[in-house]
Amino acid sequence: MKKYLRAVILLLILTCALGCAACRDTDAEAARADFAAGAETALPQETAAEAFDPAALSLAELAEWRDDAAVVAAWKDAHPFELSYIQMQAVDSSAISKAGYGWPWQALAVQFTSQEAIYVYFGVPESTYRELVAANSAGRYYNQYIKGQYEGEKYE
Repeated sequence: MKKYLRAVILLLILTCALGCAACRDTDAEAARADFAAGAETALPQETAAEAFDPAALSLAELAEWRDDAAVVAAWKDAHPFELSYIQMQAVDSSAISKAGYGWPWQALAVQFTSQEAIYVYFGVPESTYRELVAANSAGRYYNQYIKGQYEGEKYE
């Protein structure tokens, strides 16, 4: 509980520091240092617990918590996968036109040049996505390392 409370306090301090130009540079660094040092706080537990709701975070805000499995799990419970969460980017390939990645779900999305449908593969490491979009032959990489290796769903 103490670890959770410290995380809540850090979020509150960083939210203020990110929103206030006068505080941005000094207070955010101080908050990070205090949090890293395990500084205690005088806020009551009820106030801190009510102030932080992982489900209320945007996907961009959730990125700040990506190393906290409990926060990510709570967010995913409130936000089931939707294709709209994935930003697709063009791929220089004759076989694959676009690809994207949704890290909370470890979801790789691939759109082939031959069709409009998008295929989403779950449980794919982010490194596999990066390697796909950087590959000399994205189609060959897909066939060797993704196709048949991960469970996929077709989205029309």
